[in-house]
Amino acid sequence: MAKFILIRSTINSGKTTTASLVYTELLQHAEIEHMFNSEQIKVNGLIYREDGTVEDFNAALTINGKTVCILSAGDNANDTKRELNWLLRDYNFDIIICCSRSQNKTGSVYRMLIEEYFTKHELILETSTNYTHDTNEMHSVKKDIVDDIVKKVLSEVNDTQIVIEN
Repeated sequence: MAKFILIRSTINSGKTTTASLVYTELLQHAEIEHMFNSEQIKVNGLIYREDGTVEDFNAALTINGKTVCILSAGDNANDTKRELNWLLRDYNFDIIICCSRSQNKTGSVYRMLIEEYFTKHELILETSTNYTHDTNEMHSVKKDIVDDIVKKVLSEVNDTQIVIEN
């Protein structure tokens, strides 16, 4: 049974940016060789657009013998479901970090996750991103959330307990 961490927010609010910052932080604790967009690599695989935003990605890291998956795309329920089914069927991830728009309505990624995954797997953290229109601060406003996610992942892979207060 995988444990889930959910990064949830509105459209274009920085869910992928938040996931990319988590990925970058977790790389410091992970084995060097890891999967990024289905390829084995040994470096940070993030792809940046001209405006400084990051393209959607998936990554699989091993930290302290535990496997952590990060899925940044979370706008389309069918795509997210297909990806999660493949990951859960073919891999034995301990933790899956995924993204979703905030909408809790029929057909949304969030509703699909609640109905099809969080009944079978444990949701250990749900958090929302912070957003700013100032591109110079788009990473700094996410620092506390990124820190909370990284702390939670590290506590899980090291079998220690932490409490995250919102």
